[in-house]
Amino acid sequence: MPLGLAMGMPFALGLQALGERQPALMPWAWGINGCASVVSALLAALLAVDLGFSGLMLLSAALYLLAWAGFPGAD
Repeated sequence: MPLGLAMGMPFALGLQALGERQPALMPWAWGINGCASVVSALLAALLAVDLGFSGLMLLSAALYLLAWAGFPGAD
């Protein structure tokens, strides 16, 4: 449950912030999320074979931190 909460909150919080700033972009956010969900499932399986599970988790954590740092207003 803690990992699910940590992975699910950025999308919900991002949607909230986007809705406040530019609500016209909400359909794009949902579409990009759907596409990324499909691609990431396949990519995660391929990377797990190549990098191993630990390497995949480290890469995932690094990408989450990169996304957080690039979010406007992240302090």
